[in-house]
Amino acid sequence: MKRLDLMLEDQHLMTLNSMFALVLGTLLVFNITVGNNRDGLSFLTFPVAAEASAGTPERLEIPSLKINTNIESVGLTASGELEVPKNSNDVGWYQLGPKPGEIGNAVIDGHLDTPDSAAIFWNLKKLKAGAEIDVFDQQGKKIAFQVSNMQSYDLDKAPMDQIFGASDNANLNLITCDGTWNEATHTYTKRLIVYAKEM
Repeated sequence: MKRLDLMLEDQHLMTLNSMFALVLGTLLVFNITVGNNRDGLSFLTFPVAAEASAGTPERLEIPSLKINTNIESVGLTASGELEVPKNSNDVGWYQLGPKPGEIGNAVIDGHLDTPDSAAIFWNLKKLKAGAEIDVFDQQGKKIAFQVSNMQSYDLDKAPMDQIFGASDNANLNLITCDGTWNEATHTYTKRLIVYAKEM
């Protein structure tokens, strides 16, 4: 083969390689799938890397209520009830569920009061739709949420799936006591839930 022909062939291969790289780059950028699902053909996918998981929450701030407090990690009691934070001026993140900022319903609870005084969520019912709630992780990263609505439920009628269940969005649900104190059961008759979505 003549030298000129070899040079032209090399140039042709370089052009094809460049075009392939361009097409592949486009597929990667737009996360396009190649194939036809209706015909049952296999798909060639180029997944986009998942966003880094949210960090462990450490502080909760609600500017409109002047709340700035530590977040404890809580789970379930031996009887299967949601644990509450040990310190009445802290709040508790339900660590068996999503972290605030992850897809799903992250849950943070807090005391309404103690036998002697008001506690961290005493004024929670004063929150308005649109108010901001900020959660800071151990790296100081802020995840901002906006209150969408608030509901008070009888203790035995709280919608557990709505509060703790799966969701396509990154939500934050705050829980505290509400209603009247029942001396016989040593608990309040209702639960107040503040629903918020990541901003």
